[in-house]
Amino acid sequence: MPVRSIWMTAVAMTVLATAGWGQERKSETEVDREAHVIYNSVLSPFCPGFMLINCTSSKAAELRDEIRDMLAAGRTRSEIMDTLYARYGEEIRAIPKAEGFGLTAWLVPGGVLLTSGLLITFWLMRRRAPRASPVEVVEADGLDAEKQARIDEELANL
Repeated sequence: MPVRSIWMTAVAMTVLATAGWGQERKSETEVDREAHVIYNSVLSPFCPGFMLINCTSSKAAELRDEIRDMLAAGRTRSEIMDTLYARYGEEIRAIPKAEGFGLTAWLVPGGVLLTSGLLITFWLMRRRAPRASPVEVVEADGLDAEKQARIDEELANL
């Protein structure tokens, strides 16, 4: 039975050797996921108007690699973002702060939507034609007294 014990030893060593792989991949996946969040949170300082993730510049690729390396080294997202803002300025911020002048970027669209909704509602209410009541329709036809008496008589017979 020495062959069986050799196989069991080989299987055990393989399991022990590969046990850490899943954890490494998970941490790499977490690093990649966090890196993509950062790439999508900043504008590229090398391609004006593009997010860092979409910039094709070699400098942007180097910056993405640097961000990924910082995450792999254990730095947090906020630390990396602070480093990027210090290096490239607030202009690379894709989402403005909800304070100071950046607050207008958050309030103006909501105000425009609310105001336009109210204006459309009032315009539709004023545009709707008033409906005439049945009494007004009968009076508008100009019935004479004889026809009105006949209608009243028929209604009384029902």
